Amino acid sequence: MLSCIAAYLFHLGADPSVAVRRSVLSCVGRSSITLPHILERTRDVKDTVRRHAYVVLTKISIRSLTIKQRERLLREGLMDRSGLNNKFMEHSSLIFVI
Repeated sequence: MLSCIAAYLFHLGADPSVAVRRSVLSCVGRSSITLPHILERTRDVKDTVRRHAYVVLTKISIRSLTIKQRERLLREGLMDRSGLNNKFMEHSSLIFVI
């Protein structure tokens, strides 16, 4: 794995700053290497990071995800503890299903 991708993934998963995690989500390329890490941010402690992860995921082809990943994304997104994230997932779930 390239060192720049490794640095992005480190900060995406371990940086204490919400702003850094959101920025990395915006900058990191979407690939088979980074996709599981982006999906993991949908479980972040901060709702702003979770929402940004959902936004990033709407920009990828749903076929990039396994059936299990799709189910988890929809289930957890629709049951998110943040009302804003719930509403976002309700409106964008059609994008994930297609």
